[in-house]
Amino acid sequence: MGKDAKFLLTGDPGQIDLPRRTISGLKEALLILKDIEGVGMIFLDDKDVIRHKLVKKVIEAYKHIENRD
Repeated sequence: MGKDAKFLLTGDPGQIDLPRRTISGLKEALLILKDIEGVGMIFLDDKDVIRHKLVKKVIEAYKHIENRD
């Protein structure tokens, strides 16, 4: 890693197939790195994604279930 190197990591915290009580590596990284100077995080939501209306409805349905837990 050079002095001026830049990295981009992507992931979807909602796409986790681990048992409910297990924290994912992505979620852990978000917690650990959130206050590190030079590390930026950008969070996108459904308004940032342009998809077919039916796909948006499916995403909303799953989000509703996630928020219920």
